[in-house]
Amino acid sequence: TTSFGIFFGIYTSLRSLILVDYLGLERLTTATGISFAFGGLALLLGPPIADCLKQLCECTKPIFYFAGGLMVLSLIFLSTMP
Repeated sequence: TTSFGIFFGIYTSLRSLILVDYLGLERLTTATGISFAFGGLALLLGPPIADCLKQLCECTKPIFYFAGGLMVLSLIFLSTMP
């Protein structure tokens, strides 16, 4: 739990710096809002999707495969950015 707290704190504190680096200071407020909106959407839709996968397959393995696949997809999107 300590390492989770450390890494989550680092991510939270660096979010605005990363957004400024990619999008510029003039778009920071909009980018922060969109970032929080997508984060909230993920928190809203994640548990129902996980429950549907668990009920469909009657095991929890597909949930982890789905989450891992989404992480790989986000890595692909990030690697295509200039």
